Order: sequence, then structure tokens, then C-alpha cells
Amino acid sequence: MRAFAPLALAGALGALTLATGLGFAVALARPDLDLGPASNLLAVHEARAEAALAAGDLEAAEASTRAALAEAPLTSHAWARQAVLAYRREGRLGPDTVAALERSYAVAPYGPDITAWRLALLLEHWGELPPELRASALDELKVFATYRPGPAQALRDRVSLPAGRLAATAALRLARLEARRAAA
Repeated sequence: MRAFAPLALAGALGALTLATGLGFAVALARPDLDLGPASNLLAVHEARAEAALAAGDLEAAEASTRAALAEAPLTSHAWARQAVLAYRREGRLGPDTVAALERSYAVAPYGPDITAWRLALLLEHWGELPPELRASALDELKVFATYRPGPAQALRDRVSLPAGRLAATAALRLARLEARRAAA
């Protein structure tokens, strides 16, 4: 009988692990449900915020984004979403948008998951950017162009603001020049 005790303990631990895993999976699949501790996971806050943003519920998106940042303040997606929300709230590239973009660069200077979106927004508002944010954008664009030249050129081609397109063109050329120098 004692020989089965470790097996029973392992079985109970396995069942608990499975139940917990299923609870987290349900929390991610249905972020609208309140499932106790599983509802406070960063991924659940992120899913709630994205769903609310897609539905146009900016207040709920902002609340979930704040909860995500409280759980993990180094989450670049949450800071990028905060910038989107501030941009929609302010109707321009105002101080809250700039602050959220600066924080997104502080936690993820080279994306990669938010690079195209962030650069597109910044290039379309190039003349409104503070110098530090311009420098961060140019650095990110050079890295983006080095590792993903096709998407970087496509991004530049979509920029409608002449000043932003010029900045993107200069950054892409500089990236090519630096790559040639490094290869020589």
C-alpha cells in the first residue's frame, strides 16, 4: 500500500496542474470572464485590452492596459497600446502620447513586434516629435532596415508626410551605407 502513495501524490499533482492550466487557458480564451487569480495574469489583461480596443471601448481598453502595466511595467505592447489610446483621446500627438511612446522605446528600443506600427505613427508626425523621440525612431528604423529591408522600404513608401518620408529615406540609405562599411 505504501508503494502506491507516491503514485497517488503524483496523480493528484498532475490533476491539479491540469486543472490550473485549463483555468488559465479559459482565462486567455475568454478574457471577459472573471476567473479569480487567473484573471490577473498579464496575458489576460493584454487580451482584454486588445478586445476592448478592437470594439472601440477606449475606457475598458485603458483600464486593462493600466492593469497590464501594473503587473508588468516593462511590457512594450502595453506602452504602445497606451500611446494609441492617448492619441485617440488627445486627437493628436500630445504629451500623453509622446510619454507613452518614449516609455515604449525605453522598454523595447528595437521592437520587434511593435516596430512597424510605432515607426508609421512617428513618421506621419515627424515635425511634432521631440528630438529624443526622433533619434530613437531613426535608430529603430536603421535596425529595421538592416534586418528587414523589404518591410522597411514598404513602410517608407506608405508614409504620406513628406518630412517623415524624407527622414525614412535618409535612415534607409544610412543603414545600407553602414552595412556596406561593415562588410568591407
